[in-house]
Amino acid sequence: MASRPRDRRIENEWGLLCDARRRQPPLIEVLGKETGPDGDSFWLLLHGTSGVVEVDGRKALVSSHQIEIRFPRFFPYVPMEARLGRPVFHPNVDPTNGFVCLWNRFAVEDTVVTGLHQLQRVISWELINQDPRHIIQPAAVEWYKTSPREWSLPLSYAAILSSDSAHGQTTRAPAARRYRLSH
Repeated sequence: MASRPRDRRIENEWGLLCDARRRQPPLIEVLGKETGPDGDSFWLLLHGTSGVVEVDGRKALVSSHQIEIRFPRFFPYVPMEARLGRPVFHPNVDPTNGFVCLWNRFAVEDTVVTGLHQLQRVISWELINQDPRHIIQPAAVEWYKTSPREWSLPLSYAAILSSDSAHGQTTRAPAARRYRLSH
């Protein structure tokens, strides 16, 4: 068992990811984890989440994504990061390296499952942060504003269940957290 608080937290995050995979094997394939001097990474395939990619100048839908969830050295005091092996076309995704801008605000309590929920919402165009500080693909904003598009937005996805929702309970943020996110 890990002795440092950060190491224990990473072990807990790994457990949450493996638990999510056990509950919904068609949606999550866990590929492995890696530890380095600058942080830890979890590698997985996420299925059942539609996203737009560009292939030879044309847009296409894909529903499976290779993902790296990275926990920087000072996690949980800095947010976890997500990268897509094949970047999707979205205002908040870097088209070169697949970095996904997940957080407008983050909390120490955010878990890997919270991050995957956010990621699903970004990939499917349910979550779009149009604040100029978060725009990485300006062309995607213009595409979003045009009508008609090839597909209706948001795109479909099979939501990953949190541990509580798998047992018939809904997961809600504490009242103080709900308030902060709404302002």
